[in-house]
Amino acid sequence: MGEVTDRDIGNAWTAHILGQLFSGWPRRQDLNAMDVAVATGFQPRSEPKEMFDDLVMWLNDNGYLKIN
Repeated sequence: MGEVTDRDIGNAWTAHILGQLFSGWPRRQDLNAMDVAVATGFQPRSEPKEMFDDLVMWLNDNGYLKIN
């Protein structure tokens, strides 16, 4: 396998987040960058919290989840 990019990590994180939301439905899910990184085994080279926040905002903006 070649070098893992932040895009690859974002895809793994997205799959994990959506899986957690699906399996926990309809309960509220509290997710954070550290837990998602550990669960997926992928740590970004950039700041994990910033990447997580950007990913969650993208998921929200594109209708995949709703942030209250």
